[in-house]
Amino acid sequence: MSNKEGSGGFRKRKHDNFPHNQRREGKDVNSSSPVMLAFKSFQQELDARHDKYERLVKLSRDITVESKRTIFLLHRITSAPDMEEILTESEIKLDGVRQKILQVAQELSGEDMHQFHRAITTGLQEYVEAVSFQHFIKTRSLISMDEINKQLIFTTEDNGKENKTSCSDAQDKQFGTWRLKITPVDYLLGVADLTGELMRMCINSVGNGDIDTPFETAVTCVLQELILLHEWGSFYYSGILYFLILSLPLNLKFHLLSLCGLEI
Repeated sequence: MSNKEGSGGFRKRKHDNFPHNQRREGKDVNSSSPVMLAFKSFQQELDARHDKYERLVKLSRDITVESKRTIFLLHRITSAPDMEEILTESEIKLDGVRQKILQVAQELSGEDMHQFHRAITTGLQEYVEAVSFQHFIKTRSLISMDEINKQLIFTTEDNGKENKTSCSDAQDKQFGTWRLKITPVDYLLGVADLTGELMRMCINSVGNGDIDTPFETAVTCVLQELILLHEWGSFYYSGILYFLILSLPLNLKFHLLSLCGLEI
């Protein structure tokens, strides 16, 4: 057994040779040193960012819940006698959702949105689904991303209500304007979820004896989706669009071409 080992066969550590009261003696850390002050500022910054992230997660959850309730309300339109009453009520609910989005815009004021995008993307996708569903019921067309973003411009003069006019960044700071832009990813994922709600609406319509709504919805959705992909630069899908239209009967062909603003 070597001299470095104790009676139990375990190797002694170097600090075991020193008395217990001398092991942990050391100089006191200077809390006012530049290094400590720098780390304290880092701690405060990280804590503030974490708290902001948690607040955004809660707001996104509220946006998701209220948007789902709006969608459930809109599904009652297939059996309700008064369509305008439901649309009016849905608009009130969407105004409440936009007030939550205003709080998100205020939280992100001066911040890089992409650093917090993961916290709010679920709520924004659900909002896109709800507002596009309402727009489709009203107009039988797909709402664009620009139209959605115009609804998400808020001013202090309107007490949080939407301001539909666009303004520069300098005007934003001068008049206390907040805005939140839907990203293309959030828009496309919200529109993808919209197809499930349209399918549910068609099934409910057939159950109520309405056969025209499913046909009209199916034709409109296919063309709108293909036109959307064409506008986003997909030449492959634009060719499919023209092939589908040209393969239709003549009387329906010209009607769909005029509906889509296209020509042979």
